[in-house]
Amino acid sequence: MLAKSTLTTTALRLCFLARLCFLVIGVVLTRPVGGVAAAHAEGKAELKKIFSEVMQLVEEGNVTKAANKLNVAQNLVQDIKNEGLKSYFPDTVSGLTGEKIDISSALGLTNLTRKYAGDGVIVAISLVGGGSNGGALGGIAGLGRLAAMMQQGKGKQKEIQGFSARLDDAGAFPELTVFLESGAIIKIEGKENANLEKLEKFALDLKLKPLDKYLTGDALPGHSVPASALSVNAASSAKAPPAGVNNGGGNRINNDDANKKNTAE
Repeated sequence: MLAKSTLTTTALRLCFLARLCFLVIGVVLTRPVGGVAAAHAEGKAELKKIFSEVMQLVEEGNVTKAANKLNVAQNLVQDIKNEGLKSYFPDTVSGLTGEKIDISSALGLTNLTRKYAGDGVIVAISLVGGGSNGGALGGIAGLGRLAAMMQQGKGKQKEIQGFSARLDDAGAFPELTVFLESGAIIKIEGKENANLEKLEKFALDLKLKPLDKYLTGDALPGHSVPASALSVNAASSAKAPPAGVNNGGGNRINNDDANKKNTAE
């Protein structure tokens, strides 16, 4: 009986440690770039404190309080992620100026909206999703995405920046919907003086591929390359330059000298 109890406690500790590692990785993948720095700086100290308290509670066997604190930490990480998400919806797109960004998250599902206006034109953009692992609501969001994509008879099907898209002007406002590989859906509506052509140009001016990679965790905010490539050891990039190439320190390797030496040997 005692052995069984010890085994159960050990299993619970391992589960919490695994979840803790997941949250720490989330913080690393959402490290500060540009506008994310403020959110990261505010949350970093609090996250360290929470992780320390979680480990202490697990050691004491109080897994209920530990779980509650992990939920708080997860919310903080989500806030940092949301700040990074905002960077893909800049203040100016296609000559239109963006208003305040509204963003919220629940159970891994993110909802972002922003209006852009200028010269009598008003465009509203929204994003619903949050990545391939969208938490408890990820399955629901995926079903919604599938249903939307299956409406082949509604609007005009098109490809924008490599993603499936649908243009529709049958409703009160013309709209363009883009389906990202991460599972997120972007909808762009022409509220005033914006036809489908303008909406398409607006979509082309967005960085949809980097955004999609960010949502799946394959890129950091402000980058379109894999996150792993940005953390490569600096020593690996400091390889000796090939013969005849400047080594960065003002010295040039002389091919002729090298050849003479080899001939003499």
